[in-house]
Amino acid sequence: MTDQDLAGITRDSCPFCGERVKLSFWALLPSKAKTLVTCRACGQRSQIAGSTRIGAGVAGMIGSGIAVALTVRTSVKLCVVASILASLVAGHLAARLMLRLDPPELAD
Repeated sequence: MTDQDLAGITRDSCPFCGERVKLSFWALLPSKAKTLVTCRACGQRSQIAGSTRIGAGVAGMIGSGIAVALTVRTSVKLCVVASILASLVAGHLAARLMLRLDPPELAD
């Protein structure tokens, strides 16, 4: 098998060499910016796919809405804090579940 045959075995693998890429917590938080991660095995940079970013953003909004619905009758501070935390946690979990890495020149 060549390196090209091994590329893309798992969703969090480098699209160039096939090795798993370690992602930080901050890389998977919902954002509009394109996040580039570097493979430690081959040194190539990969981009978190647009579908992963969009899914994380939508999950963050849904989590935020649920938190607001559950805490709206309490204090305003609790409602805001719960909304922010729920958005971050739901977005991170969705990004982890939907993770896909693309080469920067082929990504959307």
